[in-house]
Amino acid sequence: MRLERQLKVLVINPPLRVSKPADIYPLGLCYVAAYLIESGIKVQILDLNAYRWTKNQFAEIFKKSSCDAVGIGGLVTAFNHVDWIARHVKEVNPHLPIFAGNTVSSTIPEILLRNTCVDVAVIGEGELTTLELVERLENNESLEGLKGIWYKDAKTGKLHENPQREPITDIDALPFPAWDLVPMDIYIRNFKETYGFRGIATSTVRGCPYNCSFCCKTFIGYRVRSRSPENMIEELQLLLKKYRIEGFLPCDDLFTYDRNRTVKFCDLLVKNNLHHLRWIASSRANLLTIPLAQKLKAAGCISLNFGFESHSQEVLDYYNKQITVRDQQNVIDICKKVGISFAASYIVGAQNEDEKTLEETYRFCKKNHLRFNPSNLLMPQPQTKIYRECIERGIIRNELEYIKKMASAGDADRFLVNVTEKLSDEELIAIFSKYRESGRSRRARLRNMAMNPRYYMTRLRGIESKAMLRKLMNLLKKEQTQEKTTRNRNEWR
Repeated sequence: MRLERQLKVLVINPPLRVSKPADIYPLGLCYVAAYLIESGIKVQILDLNAYRWTKNQFAEIFKKSSCDAVGIGGLVTAFNHVDWIARHVKEVNPHLPIFAGNTVSSTIPEILLRNTCVDVAVIGEGELTTLELVERLENNESLEGLKGIWYKDAKTGKLHENPQREPITDIDALPFPAWDLVPMDIYIRNFKETYGFRGIATSTVRGCPYNCSFCCKTFIGYRVRSRSPENMIEELQLLLKKYRIEGFLPCDDLFTYDRNRTVKFCDLLVKNNLHHLRWIASSRANLLTIPLAQKLKAAGCISLNFGFESHSQEVLDYYNKQITVRDQQNVIDICKKVGISFAASYIVGAQNEDEKTLEETYRFCKKNHLRFNPSNLLMPQPQTKIYRECIERGIIRNELEYIKKMASAGDADRFLVNVTEKLSDEELIAIFSKYRESGRSRRARLRNMAMNPRYYMTRLRGIESKAMLRKLMNLLKKEQTQEKTTRNRNEWR
């Protein structure tokens, strides 16, 4: 029996990549909201990322809301949005407590609390910590000793770092995300635009067993924990019934880290007649085998995502990828043999990057008929090895300025700092642009489609024949809405 409480919590999802449609709903916020609701707390979510309200529109909507505490969740790249939202909340009600979560809190708690109106930074997993925080606020109790937070003394402004909270051992015990609190119709529509089928993001693994030197994770320092295949199937059955999904996207750092779990999940998809659902999984060059790839394909997986980053062994070692170029070649051969599509991501700008290492990567891609279209310049993330090295080398001199600059850039395709030792800023930007443009060429796109036929055919099948004209019209509309999108993007920077 759930005890209804009087306390009301307003959770705000700030804008993210405002130049692109929002296709992934806020998983973390919805998990925390569901956990609070299960404990009798009233929760409302204002989803700025889905609705793309302007600042004035948000201010009017917030003015009409009623709550006892405000929570804001966002990546570290949402810092500027979190800053503005928190300031506005305090302008309306100076006594309203504000807490924040996700990597904007977990990786830069001191910077966040010293330079914004946020009162409490929730570190790592949010469910247990947020509930205890809200209960203390409800009872007007001290935050001293509350595990998993940093907080600001309301009277003195002094910051307090509390002990870390132990990780949740049984993730299956958590309620499913509070889907009803966000506009899932918007997310599903945008998801279909991006991936070609009606789909929804899921979360099945917390953490990653690897420690790449550039990777910023919410669950830093946490051991890897995962949901059981049975629990995952139960969620998919609910989503299929509730939203008529045609597929799903596990938004995990590494879905296939546990081979036995992956195989069991694939078997259960087939056993429960859910293998008609299309899905895309994250994997690793040293983890995929032919039998596993066959299992994934038979269970409806249409594509695998690999973080190749580079095809230069020197650069891979610098990133601490713990893979070899031979592993990458092997996994490409496996995908070709099994007939499962794949996509690879790349990063340009490692400390030991130069024209030679980039040429190695380009030649590897050309040999394997891949499109080398690097989408990311190395953007050092707080709490990572590369970020600490950049501070030691004097590349990042003022952390607050860097965080604000990173948040303004939004995506990692913009130049922020030069970590390389051999390339000037101008040379790095020129080389990145050269390879990026060559990867976008018509010939390169056709080559990529030839290598990934199943993925692209799925994208095409996702468009109903009678909707083809509508698809073309949407392309035309993009030109008309570009000006409005640019205005909103500039406003939220």
